[in-house]
Amino acid sequence: MAQATARRGLARVTAITLLLANVTSCQYDPFAHLYLTERPEEHEIAGHYVLTEESLPALELTDLVAAIKLDEDGSYTAVEFPVARKPRTLSAAPGYRVTPPSNFDGTWSLQTLGSVDSGFGSEPMWGLKFDSPELRSAHLASKDGRSQIIFSFDDPDAGWALVFTRE
Repeated sequence: MAQATARRGLARVTAITLLLANVTSCQYDPFAHLYLTERPEEHEIAGHYVLTEESLPALELTDLVAAIKLDEDGSYTAVEFPVARKPRTLSAAPGYRVTPPSNFDGTWSLQTLGSVDSGFGSEPMWGLKFDSPELRSAHLASKDGRSQIIFSFDDPDAGWALVFTRE
């Protein structure tokens, strides 16, 4: 009898734990529906992109004209680019530290950056990997037929991002 009661108690705790995990776990990346799931060609990615949207709480980009130029040869140039970094110590305040906008360059490559589930199965998400400490990776996206590069920060559910749109 005591064993049956213990099993019911364990089953109840397990059910509550699974319910809480489901409620508090990742819900939705607000940009997921924009990410490219078909591999583009490098020449389709090349171009000049300007900052059109930002949602990092630490930023106030009222007059910033940030841009990134991707060349077909795999090189890039970033101009007036704000770099956001997460503090490295546990004692630091939450959020990101934003460095003054700067100019830098390097190389990029086309790669998959995980997958997105459309409800009918998972598909690869295509993005860019960068060779510099300022930039690590970014998702390729399309909104209203315009190519975008989305640099996401922290938990994707937070929607913290810098969005660059091709001119």
